[in-house]
Amino acid sequence: MEVIVVKVTKIFNFCAAHRLTNHDGLCRNVHGHSYKLEVTMWNDDLIEASEPSSEGMVFDFNKLKKLVEPIVALLDHSLIIWDSPDNKDPLDLSLKLLNTKTYLMKCRSTTENLCVEIYDKILNEMDSQHIFDCYLSKVKIWESESSWVEYEGEWSH
Repeated sequence: MEVIVVKVTKIFNFCAAHRLTNHDGLCRNVHGHSYKLEVTMWNDDLIEASEPSSEGMVFDFNKLKKLVEPIVALLDHSLIIWDSPDNKDPLDLSLKLLNTKTYLMKCRSTTENLCVEIYDKILNEMDSQHIFDCYLSKVKIWESESSWVEYEGEWSH
């Protein structure tokens, strides 16, 4: 039996601003990114190459869109802020008081941390929607055309 793995990926885009508190470079200043988010799913429904599933689909792209878009909506055109009791940075504290759309993180707003947080949010959403026939393989976030972070959790294949 030849085992095959088929994955599907959907791309989402959002814009957001952040700053890296206590960073030693330019990123300590408030700045923005046009993020590209890639979400990859897989399942073992197409497991035997000689006998593909009758459905022939890893995960419906429309379902993936409905799963991820609410998460993207939280981030799009927001100011991502490190919201930690340990963070006493005056600028971060005053940014939280602005009358603007914010997304609060319990850790520094690096792309690495954001990638893991989005991965976890997608898993939680899959659980709440009782999606158990497919697995989240990875989340990849591009913060520029040449820089990205990807995270593969324990269920990735």
